[in-house]
Amino acid sequence: EQALQLFSMMTQRQVECNAISFSAAISACEKGGVWEKAVRLFAVMLQSSLEPNVITFSAMISAYEKGNQWKKALEVFQLMTKCVVKPGTVTCNAIISALGKNSEWEKALQLLCWMVQCEIGLNSITFSAVISACEKICEWQIALHFFGAMALSSLQPDVICVNAAISACEQGSVWEKALQLLNQMAVKRVL
Repeated sequence: EQALQLFSMMTQRQVECNAISFSAAISACEKGGVWEKAVRLFAVMLQSSLEPNVITFSAMISAYEKGNQWKKALEVFQLMTKCVVKPGTVTCNAIISALGKNSEWEKALQLLCWMVQCEIGLNSITFSAVISACEKICEWQIALHFFGAMALSSLQPDVICVNAAISACEQGSVWEKALQLLNQMAVKRVL
């Protein structure tokens, strides 16, 4: 809230705002859960002919994701790539999460493939988001495939990832697989 007040004071006092100040204000809106304000600031920024940077785009995508606006998040992501701003892992994870929350698991998987092609690093959050996307639509086999793929990419699953995989097994009514995962993770001391 204080960041938005400061930004408002800057504009009232006719202090010239730049991409950094807009990005900070948009990020504050995203973190504060007021995604509608972030949208308005982003529109003002674009109208001001300022070029958004990776922080601006990432904050907007996260704001839309938190506002359950996956289509808008995807539009910002597409704009980002058109502006030749290379998205990072955090940005891609936010899009995958937004897609997964809205049962757009195929788009989430497409984005994951795109990340691999563009050599954007994958992390446990990436895999957790993909596994959760598969879990939401009862695709437990695909979820377990990606859970196994983590080991191939030298990543250790964290508790969130394990829970997502177990939940996918639950959704698929394959309790034996869920117990197997639970036992494997107990041996590896993930849980």
